Amino acid sequence: MLFVNFISWWYGSGCRGFVSRVWLQFVKLADFFSIDLLLKTLFTPFRLIDANPNYGDSLDAKMRAGIDKLTACLIGGMIRSAMILVGLLAIFVTSIINLMRLIIWLFMPILPVIGTILFALESK
Repeated sequence: MLFVNFISWWYGSGCRGFVSRVWLQFVKLADFFSIDLLLKTLFTPFRLIDANPNYGDSLDAKMRAGIDKLTACLIGGMIRSAMILVGLLAIFVTSIINLMRLIIWLFMPILPVIGTILFALESK
């Protein structure tokens, strides 16, 4: 009876709890990198300090401010793109590891049986 209770817990509520913890880890990782926010603000200026042209300034000052803003947008795009790639890589690696953990979780109760069979075959 104890073995039946163990197996029913392992493939029932234990497996649901394991999958919910894995999903929570995935959600926390996606929130840490906030890829959706990085995509929304991909080409917003990065640390734009002094590129606000006054309308009374010369054309040279307006051109310099435009180039400063364009440079800040390109730098912001490169940094955010790099963070998106790092985040996607981290999510991918974590997903692969969690998939392997789930497969191990599912086969863990039958591993002693497989080990016993292999031991019996080896000792003959």
